Amino acid sequence: MTDIHSRNNLTDIRSRNNLTDIRSRNNLTDIRSRNNLTDIRSRNNLTDIRSRNNLTDIHSRNNLADIRSRNNLTDIHSRNNLADIRSRNNLTDIHSRNNLTDIRSRNNLADIRSRNNLTDIHSRNNLTDIRSRNNLTDILSRNNLTDIHSRNNLADIRSRNNLTDIHSRNNLTDIRSRNNLTDIHSRNNLTDIHSRNNLTDIRSRNNLTDILSRNNLTDIHSRNNLTDIRSRNNLTDILSRNNLTDIRSRNNLTDILSRNNLTDILSRNNLTDICSRNNLTDIRSRNNVTDICSRNYLINIFSSNR
Repeated sequence: MTDIHSRNNLTDIRSRNNLTDIRSRNNLTDIRSRNNLTDIRSRNNLTDIRSRNNLTDIHSRNNLADIRSRNNLTDIHSRNNLADIRSRNNLTDIHSRNNLTDIRSRNNLADIRSRNNLTDIHSRNNLTDIRSRNNLTDILSRNNLTDIHSRNNLADIRSRNNLTDIHSRNNLTDIRSRNNLTDIHSRNNLTDIHSRNNLTDIRSRNNLTDILSRNNLTDIHSRNNLTDIRSRNNLTDILSRNNLTDIRSRNNLTDILSRNNLTDILSRNNLTDICSRNNLTDIRSRNNVTDICSRNYLINIFSSNR
């Protein structure tokens, strides 16, 4: 049972498999489910999630993400969004104006650097197509497909026991792991995470959250936004302009924070994130997890079939 209050949020979560009711100045979320149902309506947000194994429909002022897949398909659109997708044998890094990422995993390694980004990467199970002065990433793997569109987007994909880092204007990330290790440094963020199981260190001028489960770890850093989702059995963090939240759980956990709007709901095998003022996401999938973040958020989506 969890009751979470931020400046304008109230969340009541009850569940063997999660029930969340969130109301804030601009948020109202009602989640009921054997395996998740979320209905969120606010001044600029509306999320409807129904599914034995996840269905999210989020409507808001300016963003739209559509994800449908038996084994993962993500389409993310936003002015300043990042998207990360992980699967069994995938790993892709894309860097924006001043980014550098080095990723090594058991089966895949892609390093892409460009002032405006254009990359075509093919590995054993990876395919990434990136086009941009304004960034477009299309990544498909054995069970993954991601399409990202944005003025300033990054997409990272990593593998069986890997983790992903996305860096904004001035970031540098070095990732090496069979079972996860992430070091992230950016203009206003620094996170160091080491663990076979769990360890989180969060430092940031504004926002930074890291969550790791047994074999998962994802870090996303932008100047003021950060979202991480991982799970053997689900975990989600959402932070808004000046918020930071970490949640860890073998089976269930919910975080809600926002200067304006933000809701996270996860159940035993489900996870949905909805973030604020200007977002819209439609996600349907047999076994998926979806994160949606607003005007200046990052988005991470990963799954081996979660």
